[in-house]
Amino acid sequence: MLYLSGSPYEQGRQLGQGAADLIRENLALTRTQRQEVLSGLDRTDYDAVTRRNEAWVSRVFPELLEEIAGIAEGAEVDRLELLSMNLNPQLSYVHSTVMECTQVLAMRSATIDGKTYVGKTRDLQRGPTRQVLLHRQHADGGFTNELTPAGRMTVLDGINQHGLSLTCSGQWSPRVRVDMTRADSAWLLLNLAPVLRRARSADEAVRMITDQPRASGMIVLAADESRAAALEVTDREVRAFEPEKDLLVRTNHFCSPDFQHLMPTFEEYRSTYDRHARASQILRERYGRIGMHDILRILSDHAEPPVESICRHGGDGKSQTYAATINCTQDRTMWVMIGNPCEGIQAVGRPGE
Repeated sequence: MLYLSGSPYEQGRQLGQGAADLIRENLALTRTQRQEVLSGLDRTDYDAVTRRNEAWVSRVFPELLEEIAGIAEGAEVDRLELLSMNLNPQLSYVHSTVMECTQVLAMRSATIDGKTYVGKTRDLQRGPTRQVLLHRQHADGGFTNELTPAGRMTVLDGINQHGLSLTCSGQWSPRVRVDMTRADSAWLLLNLAPVLRRARSADEAVRMITDQPRASGMIVLAADESRAAALEVTDREVRAFEPEKDLLVRTNHFCSPDFQHLMPTFEEYRSTYDRHARASQILRERYGRIGMHDILRILSDHAEPPVESICRHGGDGKSQTYAATINCTQDRTMWVMIGNPCEGIQAVGRPGE
């Protein structure tokens, strides 16, 4: 865990110095993945896309580039590689079927204390997998708590001083495409960093996400003390879903009928449907009594094969859970488990819990 303060450049330098080994490891993992994806293609074309996107980012979110410059100095790594890891994360998003994150939310009547709890596992097979927990103190007096791959600031889960919680999961099917020609005018993958740092409520976050130019999307849970929504985001459209009986579950497939053409079949991606069903089942069983330990129970859940587990341990081409988070909007608190949650925290209770 790192505590960051000062200008974006200063925060980047502190991050670079404090997590240098993790950042170098993530860059090496990203480099390997890029070589696999770009095998037989012209690397200069890929770098040109990064540069074109950098020019656009310099106009819409320059603090990201300032922070990248600080990280490069603090960790003593190549700035262009950092740019690539931050601006071209769609490599892992589109060219992988093993982004098996699970998101759950319970609030109001569903919880034992009326508070809002949001849980998320971060599951990956390749790309930048080493995670870091950041507490950022911003110049305006606000703060954000963020879990993010070390050195990558654009794909994050977190909570800010207003009690806004944002978590995300990728959406995959063989029919998802990224229009790289939009590098001059859009994020190549939805970027949650400016939303978490600037939005004061879930409603404002929904508006910012809807308005953000992007070449590809994801699935986002946005919540504050009184409101929550599941956002299914494509490159051009957003569908927002209110909680059903104060519960929300999202894995890695869209639920909107409008996006049916992008949904994977059960045969293409069994895991996303298994995890969605299991998380929903546990939430229903504990309805009205759900607390933090119940969210942890879901994030730690294992299934008997062939059913796919929420807590994942890799092997045989499967993804692994590299971290898990639980946010409480009323408390502005974020609990983080680095690695598998079943190993990071052990919880026991009354029989049957």
